[in-house]
Amino acid sequence: RSIGLGYAITPNLTASVTRATAKTDASGRAADEDTDILALGYSLGPIAVSAQVKRVDNLAGNAGTDAEVLAVRLSTRF
Repeated sequence: RSIGLGYAITPNLTASVTRATAKTDASGRAADEDTDILALGYSLGPIAVSAQVKRVDNLAGNAGTDAEVLAVRLSTRF
C-alpha cells in the first residue's frame, strides 16, 4: 500500500512525499516494512538535479533493521 503527493512549486521545481507499507510475510510473523520518501527536483532545461531522502523501517520484514538513504542525481538530455 502506498500514497504519494507531488506538487510543482514553480515550473522548474517539484516536490513530493510518499508513504508506503509492505506486508513482507503472509503468515504475519514478519514485521511490516514502512518506507517514507521526500523528493525534490529542479530542471534547468537540458540539465536536471533531483534528490531523495528515504527512511525504511523493518527492511525486508526484519524488525529493527532500519535504513536512511540520501540519493542525489544529476542528469542531462540532448
